[in-house]
Amino acid sequence: MNQNDPPSSSQPTYPQSSAAEKADVMKRMLDNSIKHAQRNRHHYRNRASIVRIGTIVASTLVTVFLGLQIVGLEVYFKHIAFVLGAMVTLLNALEPFYNFRALWVEHEQAVAGFYALKNDLDFYLGGVKPEELDINALDQFRERHGLIWGQLSKSWIEHRKSGMKDIEGSLITEPTANKSVKPSPR
Repeated sequence: MNQNDPPSSSQPTYPQSSAAEKADVMKRMLDNSIKHAQRNRHHYRNRASIVRIGTIVASTLVTVFLGLQIVGLEVYFKHIAFVLGAMVTLLNALEPFYNFRALWVEHEQAVAGFYALKNDLDFYLGGVKPEELDINALDQFRERHGLIWGQLSKSWIEHRKSGMKDIEGSLITEPTANKSVKPSPR
């Protein structure tokens, strides 16, 4: 189970339940989904911000340390700048692999979708007496709920796959055994 799977409902589903019970279950599922997607949205936003701010701060400090002209400390400043430059490289490599910004946006869209679905459900439930609720209409709300989770899960998987391709592409080089290689002139 990945962190983008829908949270399991604490209430069992009832195959022969009344429409009012199904409506209550749907409302609880939506509330749980909103909370779950918001929590992940905040997580990815925080991570994206940390990576971005860390990169900016480290890059700025590299420039400052390389520009400082204090006699006897230039070597130390160059070493510090070198370490900070390596940190910038590391942070820039992590960003495409984890893709925090894209996942933040995907969760933002999911939260918006869940809220829109919740509003539609509330509007529907507000205009119908409990004994007149239509099971088919509630099933359509449930289907839309599943589509939002499906899209979020699909996006999450695609971002994971593209992150792996970025890392593999930078670490693995294509073998040259099958290519015709001309010897270099000496």
